[in-house]
This record gives sequence, C-alpha cells and structure tokens, in this order.
Amino acid sequence: MSAILKTNSNNNHCVEVVLTSLDPTKRKPIDAKKMESIRQITKNFSLTSAPFPVEILALRIQDLCSQKIVGTLYARVMNNDTLSLDLLFVDEENRNQKIGSRLLDTAENYAYKLKAKKITLCTYDFQAPEFYEKKGYRRVSHIKNALDHHSMIFLEKTLQEYSPSTTDIDLKNLKVKTYSKENLDKAKATSQIALEGILSYNHKILQAESQTERDFVEFALVLCRCNPKNQLLAKAAPRLRRNTAQFSLSLENNDKEPPGQIPDSSNCFDIKGTVKSDQILGVITGFLVTGSENNAIVLDGLGFKNEFENDSDIHREMLEGLEALGIEHKCLNLLPYDQEVQKAFDLLASSKRTQLTFRRITLL
Repeated sequence: MSAILKTNSNNNHCVEVVLTSLDPTKRKPIDAKKMESIRQITKNFSLTSAPFPVEILALRIQDLCSQKIVGTLYARVMNNDTLSLDLLFVDEENRNQKIGSRLLDTAENYAYKLKAKKITLCTYDFQAPEFYEKKGYRRVSHIKNALDHHSMIFLEKTLQEYSPSTTDIDLKNLKVKTYSKENLDKAKATSQIALEGILSYNHKILQAESQTERDFVEFALVLCRCNPKNQLLAKAAPRLRRNTAQFSLSLENNDKEPPGQIPDSSNCFDIKGTVKSDQILGVITGFLVTGSENNAIVLDGLGFKNEFENDSDIHREMLEGLEALGIEHKCLNLLPYDQEVQKAFDLLASSKRTQLTFRRITLL
C-alpha cells in the first residue's frame, strides 16, 4: 500500500509512504517489490554516519527431512571494523539443539577472519540476551521500556583475544547454506526469513501479555521529486497539506487504481515497482509497532543523496513526513535501531522541533 503523505509545492517535492505487512499471507507483492527496491537504492546514499556494509553474511540451516528452514542469521561488516549482527532466529520447535550457537560461532569466525575488532547486536529483554551473555557478549547500553515494559538491550563482544571455534551439532539431517554479497538475492531472502520469524515471535509474546492485537508493519518513507503531470497528486496535495489525517483518504484513492497497476503518485517507481533512483532524494525505513498504548516507530535506516546530506530544508520535509506517519498510526515514540541511526536522527531533528518522543540509547 502506497500513499502521498504530504507535499511541498515550492520545492516540488512529495513524501510517499510504502507500507508492507510482514505477514506473508497478507503481503501485497507490489509492496514487497517496492520495499526491497527502496532498501537496495539506499546503498548509493550518504547514510549520515551509517556506511554501507563492506561485506554481508547470511546463513540458513535447513532440515532435510521436512525441508523446513530451522535457523537463520544475517550480519553486515561495517568498514572492516565491526560486524553488526542484525538478525538471528531459530524456529521455536528446534531450539535447545545448539543451532543458535552454531550460527553465532560461524558469524564470529567470519568476523575474525576479516579482522573485525568487535561484534555488535540489539535484542529485547524478552528475546535471548542471556544466550549472548553466555557466549561472551556484554551489555553496553539500553532503551528502558522501549516496547511496553520491555527494554531494548545493546550488546557487544570484542575479538582481540578471540579463538575460532565451532559448536558441534548433528548435521546428519541438516544442511547449512552460506551467502555473501556475491549471492545478494539469496542473502536478502535469508534476512527476510529471519526477520519474519523474529517479528512473528515478538508479536506472539507482546500480544499474549497485552491481550490486544499487536501489529508489526515494515515502512519506507521516501522523499522524491513530484510528477507535475500527475492528476491524483495535484488533487490530493492541497488537502494533505491542511490535514495529515487525509493520509487514509489518499490510501483509499490509490486502492481504487485498476488491478495490476502501481499508483504512480510520486513518479519514483516504474511499472515493475522498481524505484527510479534519480527521483529519490531521501529515505527513512523501519517498522511500525502498533496495538497498545505504547505504539512506536523503530528506525533502522536513514539516508540522503550526497548533495542533500546537509540540506536543512530536505531534513525538515523528511521529519514532517515521519511526524505525520507517527500521528496517523498513533506512534508517538521513536526508537533507534542502533547508535548510528541515533546520530543520523539527531542531524535530521536539528532542522525543527518534533512532536514525537525520541527515546535515546542510554549507556550502562
């Protein structure tokens, strides 16, 4: 689902939001293509303190009998210095079989081989911080009560005195696959499997506690050049500038497009749903966590084209779009995925005061 959130008639810019359900049974294929296209294009942007990864590691372990993928891992090496362990998930029915340890050992050995100095990761207190601590990781910072009463916990492990090791597991009925940047499509597919598993588990835990329907929705907020010939944009823009609640009305308009056609609201996607990189000025990506009184936006990416990295007008437009998205979905809390995203948001927020509450990472 895509919609224009607001426009700037003076600069001929508009902010488009793409929403993708993380439930495979609900996901619209067009939206999934758009989301992946947007995330791919950010590698060409200046990510304000968050460099594009030098290397990518994706692991999946598959049960040969059931053909089910029972464990996945996705990590990035940043500037040959730090391995960022973004995702690690083991299917609930296959836990306590050392699969998670095998995945983590492989990632650590990989980081050591590339002479990385440390490994960093983020988890919630209801996930598995104790698992990482037993493997030599230490808590360095947190965001208290990030989701309801649960805290986000940031851990790291230095590799100066690391000795490569591999946890023994029975590989008789298991197949281990490793992917890197050379197999980018399969690496990204692996990361998506891990992400869907993690978010499904998060949903299950939080919903059981609150007895409410929690939802995790992936989003991309895109600042792009408008298509002056687009009649839908011209018609919707005046209303959207006056009232951000018209966001839902714009969604209804887009949903009335003939089946199979992609609403070209901002002229930044081609007919296949691929982003037109020359039309994109800035991108913010993350997740909407809704369904409680403590709704939140988790930011995991923020970037601009190089020439707009220090443009305060562009920053203000992006921040206003993020505010409108948060208000529409009653998400008043902003959570950074890591320190680099926090630094990037500080730069963005220097353009104007925001109505959203930015929850900062606190050192322990």
